[in-house]
Amino acid sequence: MTVAAVWLGEPITLVQLATMTSGLARDPADQRKSQQGPVDSWMQTLFSALPATEALSEPGVTYRYSNVGYGVLGAAVSRAAKESFVEYVRAKILRPLGMTSTDFVLSQAMRTRLATGVDYDVLVKDTLNYEDAAEDHRTGPGRGVPSGALYSTVGDLARLVSLELGFGPHSVLSAGAFAMRNAVPVAAHPSLYWGY
Repeated sequence: MTVAAVWLGEPITLVQLATMTSGLARDPADQRKSQQGPVDSWMQTLFSALPATEALSEPGVTYRYSNVGYGVLGAAVSRAAKESFVEYVRAKILRPLGMTSTDFVLSQAMRTRLATGVDYDVLVKDTLNYEDAAEDHRTGPGRGVPSGALYSTVGDLARLVSLELGFGPHSVLSAGAFAMRNAVPVAAHPSLYWGY
């Protein structure tokens, strides 16, 4: 049986997308085309990239980090909420947590405080690559909005970590939802043998 038949034969669940056990590849095989584009059209970019996304294993059998899987999860949140993912996150997470220096789009005030990004270029030994990181600010995150397109500060991220550790506010994540989230085992090893 081919991987594609398994993928089509067994639907991927939201929990599998959230816990990186969907079996989907990390990114589509589209030569990074879908990694660029404006925030307001990320879902169209994602949907056009899905045909280039491989299912590398049966859902639920192994841990496999997947940016595109988080994109699909974000699209599901948007559809369930009946509003844009970006607006949903702003209204239901960022504002209630007081994350005033966090957004998907750089404001002028945020731009003046933006750190200079750098990548280590593996193609040219011992070379730091500033151009690729700067290009991301010009072109936008493409399909990557749900998997890491927020600009933030250390202070704002501390508010998010506080929520993740269970300190509330419960208006963002209720005690019941927090307990349900903690009941789902999350693997950190491809064999699903141990987790985090």
